[in-house]
Amino acid sequence: MPQSRDATSVSEQPATGRNWTVTPSVSVRETYTDNAFPDSATARSDFVTLVTPGIRIDGRTPRLTANLDYAPRALFFARNSEANDVVNNLSAFARLEAVERFFFVEGSGYVAQSYISPFAPRPNDVINTTQNRLETRTASLSPYVRHEGRDLQYELRNRNTWTSSDRPELGSFRTEQWTGRVAGPVRRFGWALEFDDTTITHYDAAVNRNADKAR
Repeated sequence: MPQSRDATSVSEQPATGRNWTVTPSVSVRETYTDNAFPDSATARSDFVTLVTPGIRIDGRTPRLTANLDYAPRALFFARNSEANDVVNNLSAFARLEAVERFFFVEGSGYVAQSYISPFAPRPNDVINTTQNRLETRTASLSPYVRHEGRDLQYELRNRNTWTSSDRPELGSFRTEQWTGRVAGPVRRFGWALEFDDTTITHYDAAVNRNADKAR
């Protein structure tokens, strides 16, 4: 069972510059666990130091909204230093109004931790190291045009999403989606036409697959 012996957390005051805020932070935790490696046939105990530096950036201007939150966790094992690792955690988003009230671009990036199999070890704490843990990475870029008028509304969007992980054998995916919508005003009767075309491409894998297409 993991037992936390000490925890220290430091968060600096936000640094602001006009419409931007930068907030750094760092925390340190020392934990003893009697099962540091759940995959092992026999329980192995260890003292684990978890260091988590972080930075958060928030910005807003008349045409740009952006935020970034990055907090990697560094693991240091006292008895099993070969297991030392860095576990990434990232959340980022930005929206740019390139042409006022007409052309927009959105982008995002995420790095998170998950598990491959529901039947293998799934520890709640990152200090318990398992080969079942998976780091997933997602990036997206989405340009679109939008019009919101009194008598007509429309939007045409192209959304591109790239997904990969720290396991090359699982391959990577690209999802390209085109969506469109045209609508009239909702008075007594409204109307709308919608369109969706999605293509998923699987690449950089041990076994290549043809693109999956849905409309």
